[in-house]
Amino acid sequence: MKRQSLSVIAKQFVVTTAAAFILIIGSSHSSKAAGATDKKEVVDRPVKISYLGLKDNRVMFDVEFANKDGQKFFLDILNESNEVLYTKRYSEAAFSKKISFDKTSEETVVTISVRWGKKEYSETFKIKPESNYVTDLLVTRL
Repeated sequence: MKRQSLSVIAKQFVVTTAAAFILIIGSSHSSKAAGATDKKEVVDRPVKISYLGLKDNRVMFDVEFANKDGQKFFLDILNESNEVLYTKRYSEAAFSKKISFDKTSEETVVTISVRWGKKEYSETFKIKPESNYVTDLLVTRL
């Protein structure tokens, strides 16, 4: 009986020690990971460019710019050859503009950029049309 009790106690000790070891190792890895993310510099991006989808067969984007100083800035839209499709100067503090393009059957690349002072933020989008064909069958019993 004593041998059996010692065996059970020994197994519990091994399992408990192994669990404690795993917890200690796991917590040291997670604390290193947390420390690594704390060291990264968080960049506050004043420009947000979002793809909104298709509406009335037009490709829609939304451009938002938190222009805290209210300084003059340019909104530029360029094609894949860097030809200017649109450019306009604005000075709104809380700028938001919806932009739309005609949907084409060809692949297109568009760059939307905001320039202010000596800074510039731009994003490039590839617009690739896709076709999905759905064939439905109606089967009726005669």
